[in-house]
Amino acid sequence: MSDHELHGVCEYEFLEAPSSWLVRVALGQGEPVNELCKWLEVKYGPDLDINFAAANVRSIARRCGFAETTFFPICRMLTSIQSLGYGAPPLLQAGSKAAYQFCSICLREQETPFLPLHWRLRPYKMCYRHSCLMESICPLCGRSVTLARQRAEIARASIALVTQCMCCGHLLSKAEPSFPIRS
Repeated sequence: MSDHELHGVCEYEFLEAPSSWLVRVALGQGEPVNELCKWLEVKYGPDLDINFAAANVRSIARRCGFAETTFFPICRMLTSIQSLGYGAPPLLQAGSKAAYQFCSICLREQETPFLPLHWRLRPYKMCYRHSCLMESICPLCGRSVTLARQRAEIARASIALVTQCMCCGHLLSKAEPSFPIRS
């Protein structure tokens, strides 16, 4: 990727997980996430959200045609999360990959499909908007919700949206929400 090859970058959604945005941009550019990260100077590793917050987000914003302050709120949130001192790591992981929970109702309501950062928080167990439990596995294949980062993963499951299961391609918005039993 060179400077003139990146065009038509999708907008960043407020409080979107940086990994979600990076995958959406990569899908839109037809490039693997690792190449996009190299071009944006984001360390490519197991946790793109943490690595993104450590990168020069002003430069990333400029290269994508955004205001320099676009990523400041999410980086502040990530810095705060890291300083919590929570017993287990506060962000969900599935093996060496970042993992997500989701609310299928929220996904259905989104105009632009994306994954918010707070859906990665380990203690976040219930959607505050819909009072349903957060789901963390695909209802079709039973695998953890992660983001595809390699061309092979994207091709294998015919991935076009970050809100699809990266293992089987199932649209997570089609999952039936679970509501807690009230006594």
